[in-house]
Amino acid sequence: MTSQLHFVTTNEGKFHDVATILPNLIRVEAELTEIQDLDPVRVVQSKLIEARKMFPHVPLITEDTSIHLD
Repeated sequence: MTSQLHFVTTNEGKFHDVATILPNLIRVEAELTEIQDLDPVRVVQSKLIEARKMFPHVPLITEDTSIHLD
């Protein structure tokens, strides 16, 4: 098992932004289903569960951007 962190994204710009903060990050390209939910935590959890099925033995991160107006 590898200890390097893998970022699951198809967006090169997002990868570049995150890689400036985490320079040893590895990009993993995979299309993940993005559920529609008002809770951004549920959206990210769903994406991670799906990614874990594709890449079961590596540390993973993903992201979701949302806007909340109150």
